[in-house]
Amino acid sequence: NLIGNKVPIYINEDTFNGKDIKRAVKAAVEEQYGENPIAYERFQQLDKTEKVLLIDDYYKIMPRYIPAIEDYLISTFGLIVVITKPKWNYDIIESVKEKLAGGEKAQKFSLLPFYAPKRQKLIENLYSLNSVDCDPDKVYIASKRINEFIKDQVRLFSLNPQFISMYVGYCTRKNDLESNTSNIFGKVFEDNLVHSMRKVSPNTIDEYLFLLEEIAYEIHFKENYPISEIDLSKIIERYNIDYTMAVSLRAFCDVMLKAKVFKEEDANFSFYSNNYLAYFVAKSLNTRYNNGYDNNELEIIADNLCFNINGDILLFLSYITSNMKILKHIQVKSEEHMADWEEYCRQ
Repeated sequence: NLIGNKVPIYINEDTFNGKDIKRAVKAAVEEQYGENPIAYERFQQLDKTEKVLLIDDYYKIMPRYIPAIEDYLISTFGLIVVITKPKWNYDIIESVKEKLAGGEKAQKFSLLPFYAPKRQKLIENLYSLNSVDCDPDKVYIASKRINEFIKDQVRLFSLNPQFISMYVGYCTRKNDLESNTSNIFGKVFEDNLVHSMRKVSPNTIDEYLFLLEEIAYEIHFKENYPISEIDLSKIIERYNIDYTMAVSLRAFCDVMLKAKVFKEEDANFSFYSNNYLAYFVAKSLNTRYNNGYDNNELEIIADNLCFNINGDILLFLSYITSNMKILKHIQVKSEEHMADWEEYCRQ
């Protein structure tokens, strides 16, 4: 909503994607507040003090572009929060202090480790946002149950804020505060992807999920990345013939882009996140091995574990599979890899 005391805008390196800073901010406003000219016009009419910018991955911007970016942001936004890595050879405070008007100041803060009390508070806030029941007592009780379950099942969880956010969303959508499945990571990951796609298109999700597996397999094992619209069209056409379906390339791409599963540049497509790519490669391998197809892909991944996203593929595969052949292969390769590690040598 563009009406309120403060109007926040979020941008990161994906928002830039070849755009200059003015176009990047415009794209972010339209994406977050409505894809129409009126939203951006209203944003421009706001007083500077009402505009808040959160900019992530600032250190990934090439240094020669930063001065012009800072000039525009300081003149446009009343509050700017910049997130960067701790060790970066660029002093933001020194760079901007001469550009600030009277009364404006720059400060540096460090994010401390994410311990249990902060996790509890995060879960409460997320639960309030995701649940229709915002009664404070009920929110606290439900959040505490989720937090206790996470603490008791820590081996199943990635305890970073992003995954916790995904898990709380999963719990509220499924009305399940203490899921006891050992495949919780895979279920939560896929549920959030499906939820994003259903908001754009409630139908054809199963077909799209299978196509994402095929596309990810093609990308990774044929080193075809980013993948062109022509190659996407071939995969979809093959799928339509094999399964007597009628999936439209344009409809598929529209859903993937709007759900932020894909991003596009110059008629080439890539996954919005390498985690998405790794997940669907893992899903594809699991499907293939369960159907009796084995083209030595596991051997290739395990032998090249430190390259590209192979480690993440194997991690996702270990979460989502119940195929003993796959799990045994991972075990054998792990033992081979750590055979010379003194702490793992068998007596």
